[in-house]
Parts: sequence; structure tokens; C-alpha cells
Amino acid sequence: ELRVEMRVEIARLHKELGTTMIYVTHDQVEAMTLADKIVVLRGGSVEQVGAPMELYRNPDNRFVAGFIGSPGMNFLNGHVEDGTVTVSALPDIRFESRVGLPHSRQAVLVGLRPQDLRIETRNPTLPVEHSEKLGGVTYEYLRAQTGERIVAESRGDRDFRIGEMVSVTFDPERALLFDDASGIRLR
Repeated sequence: ELRVEMRVEIARLHKELGTTMIYVTHDQVEAMTLADKIVVLRGGSVEQVGAPMELYRNPDNRFVAGFIGSPGMNFLNGHVEDGTVTVSALPDIRFESRVGLPHSRQAVLVGLRPQDLRIETRNPTLPVEHSEKLGGVTYEYLRAQTGERIVAESRGDRDFRIGEMVSVTFDPERALLFDDASGIRLR
């Protein structure tokens, strides 16, 4: 409670004083709620600079994509063949790549935010391992046959049981692709 009050007070002071403020934090919630501009650092180097929602929607690399957003982005192993992306953890899903990829059969990481995944019950392949019920939203922790963990957001009153088998779908326009080796976003 004190942290929330402190964020509100700092935001109020910033607006009231109308001056530039520099706030250093490792807490991405503080960064997202207080900043007009965020500088994401790793090991003393700047990874990306931008407005909070710009970093959220358009991260330059896996590090920024994983830092911004709570819970963090899902990074699933995939590969590209002839412009089509296959996600190893979701073998029934293939989608056309929107980005120019240099190599066929290239390994990629497919980045999907939990709120961009839709949980379904047809063709179930993913067991529910854990549910975080937070009131208006629930985070379902799923485990793929590949061993990869997938976090999906659900809303409403649907109550998934631990061990229940489900599947997920997503809008391919919401998937971000990252180079598997470097973590750089493919555009």
C-alpha cells in the first residue's frame, strides 16, 4: 500500500512542479506508471529508450520485451520455413511471418503477451499447472509438451482446474519474433 501511495505522490509532485525528474528503479510497474520516458539499461548499456507504452508494444529485443509487462512476455521456441512460423509448444499453430526473415528453417523466439492468448477447450494439449486469481483477471500457468511454460490471461468467471487440459490460440498480428541467438527483434 505504501508503494502505491508513494507512486501517486511522486506523480502528483512531478505534475505540480512541472520539472524534469529522474527516477531510478528496478520495478517495471513503477517505471511504467511514473515515466514519460523510460531508459532501459542492462549491464550499464542502454537497451532502448521510449515512452512506456512504446516500449511495451514495440520492444527492440528480448530483454526489453521481458522486462516491460507483468506478467512477463512468453518466449516460445519456433522456427521459420518458407515464410511460415511454427511454434514448438503449440504444434497445431502455424502463421505467416510479417517480417523479412533472412533464412528458411531459421530458429526464432515467438513473443506472446499473456493477454494476447485465448484459452480454449477444444483440441486440448496443455495442462493447467497453476492459477493466480486476482479478482477481475486470472493468470493460468500452462505447461507445453516441450516443457515450456506458458502464461495466459483469462477474464470472467471461467474457473480452470489444476490438471485440466486446455489449448491456446492467438492473433498472429500480436506475435513478436526475435532472433533465437541474439534476442534482437525481427522486423
